[in-house]
Amino acid sequence: MRNILVVRGEWEKAQADYAAAVKLQPESAWRPLHKRVVALAKELSKTIAADAVPCSRCGGEPIGLRHVRGDLPRLGKPTYRHVYEIGCVSCHDTDKDDRRGMAETPRMGSGAELDKLAEKTAKEAVADWNAKNAPPVGKDAPRES
Repeated sequence: MRNILVVRGEWEKAQADYAAAVKLQPESAWRPLHKRVVALAKELSKTIAADAVPCSRCGGEPIGLRHVRGDLPRLGKPTYRHVYEIGCVSCHDTDKDDRRGMAETPRMGSGAELDKLAEKTAKEAVADWNAKNAPPVGKDAPRES
């Protein structure tokens, strides 16, 4: 599987190419660019959620997301953090127990600093998801017939 930063870089470039083309070119020219953005977004999600176990409720494949959060202090430079989330699209709205896997970077002043932590933080989110969605063992495990 490819590195998160490589896939994200390609996705960001594809988004910029699509945004520029959609303003000036006919649909026949920008439609393939749109398809590339969608394909790279799916690949990025799978890359973030690599090694995540299936959803314990529905068996679906979890997705991975990265949220960028900014903090604007009264004095000084703004800081940012990345929050990585692993979750199930199929049953997240009906889930009373929050089984999402979450991990976040410390607050930092530059995106380059945060990018160094991308793989590590995504793996922490996957580990959190896996712990919350591991198949039951022992007396709680389903019995085979």
